[in-house]
Amino acid sequence: MEDLIKSKQFKTLFIIFIVISAIHILFATLTYRGLYMDSSGFMLDMLNSFSNNKLGLAIDPSRSRFSILLIQEVLVVIAYHIFTIKNKFILMGIYSFAQIAFPFLILIWNYYISKRTGKINVFYWSLMTYGILVLPCLIFSVVETHIGIMLHFILWNYLVTDIDYKKRDIIYIILLLIIMCGTYEYVACIGIIFFIAYMFYNKPEYSLKQRIIKSIIGFGSLYCAIYNIIHFCGVEDEMIGAKRFINELYSVIPQLLNLNTLLIILAILLLFVFFFKKTQLNKINYAIAIAYFSVLIYLLSIKYTSLSPMWEGHLRTFTCVIVPVIFIWLFISDKFFKTNNNVRTQNFICIIIMLCIFQTLWQIVETSYWRKNIMYMKEELAKNDGELYIPSEHEELISDFNEPNLRRFIWHWVFINTSILFADEYKPKTILMNYDKPIDEGNVTYREYIYVPNYKPDLLNVPPNLFINQKNEFWDLTDIARAIDKYNKEHNIKTDG
Repeated sequence: MEDLIKSKQFKTLFIIFIVISAIHILFATLTYRGLYMDSSGFMLDMLNSFSNNKLGLAIDPSRSRFSILLIQEVLVVIAYHIFTIKNKFILMGIYSFAQIAFPFLILIWNYYISKRTGKINVFYWSLMTYGILVLPCLIFSVVETHIGIMLHFILWNYLVTDIDYKKRDIIYIILLLIIMCGTYEYVACIGIIFFIAYMFYNKPEYSLKQRIIKSIIGFGSLYCAIYNIIHFCGVEDEMIGAKRFINELYSVIPQLLNLNTLLIILAILLLFVFFFKKTQLNKINYAIAIAYFSVLIYLLSIKYTSLSPMWEGHLRTFTCVIVPVIFIWLFISDKFFKTNNNVRTQNFICIIIMLCIFQTLWQIVETSYWRKNIMYMKEELAKNDGELYIPSEHEELISDFNEPNLRRFIWHWVFINTSILFADEYKPKTILMNYDKPIDEGNVTYREYIYVPNYKPDLLNVPPNLFINQKNEFWDLTDIARAIDKYNKEHNIKTDG
């Protein structure tokens, strides 16, 4: 690890990576990119809870990812309750910052722990995971695994090391194990992998303190696996989701055939082709960097580019399959190949950093598309004089807005959420509602999800099946709620009332 830190090439690339990542995080924060899709519902829930004198966490403890949601939301809660920040746009920015920044900050944390442990292989596998899995999927910020995956590398670093654990390390380990319980379904596999690794790394020559701490990690991980298995089998929604994710695996291959994914595959192939050669590979590194930047410039010059990450619906399935494989390979390579601390490993890391730089640059482009989406929504709202506006899907599809990268951010079933959040006025004059579509139980796009419940006239039901106050310190939706109720009656739309 010391040789890597002293490498001028690594230092230069790492600084560039940090600077570009900082720009990306700032841009995403200022454009509230974390509010894409389901997150807009979580944000509404938090703001509504604040007004009801509640803590404000939008967490469903019955779901297997509650701890990651807690990490994403805790900064907003602190900002509101401790720093008394009442501006919803500032709170929305803080929420977006947490979603986009935390995976990167955890990666930097792992870098500093790797400097202590000397486990360069743990660092470069966390770096590779960030580049090939987290960044390309970051468009779908509701996928909580972005934070969870990077935290698992921290825990792994503590497990496979023989350092003298300090008090703060023990606190970190306990917190990481608690978080591991509520990260995601794939922990059922990850926990077992960690426990098996513990049996190999808990050597008799270690001190009693080291063996006890490793035992805590090993058995704690096993507990997390068992907890997730029991939880998964006991919750009907989880089983339904699992069946859907398995079906999605069959259709994920065509989604991989896009330029972004091919560039990742190219980088990985080059890594394995040249990894076992003794050359310094400087020329190859520079060639890859030039190729990536050339492609990026080319993409920016095309109005209707089709470059995009894997389809959002597959991300959770893909993650559940890939993450356990990464940790299995990390264990095998560390135990049997002994690739730690050599020139080839340093070259490996430098190429991966360039891949991360390219992917981060593309995330900046993605954020610009998200910003255009919000601008589009506000323009549509400005066109309407009434309380409700339902844009025509057909007209939108044949308009200039039919740009693949831009349209990926249009999820009409949360139009009402984003309309409320991004309204400049306390009392919005109008909101966007989702398209009129036939009932599709596999996709919450039908009208029954947006109504004024007759049995609770002071509440409004918005996606994803969330009840919010019609009036609180952040918004006044009284006129809009009345208009929705009228629309329901005129169109014979059934509600729960």
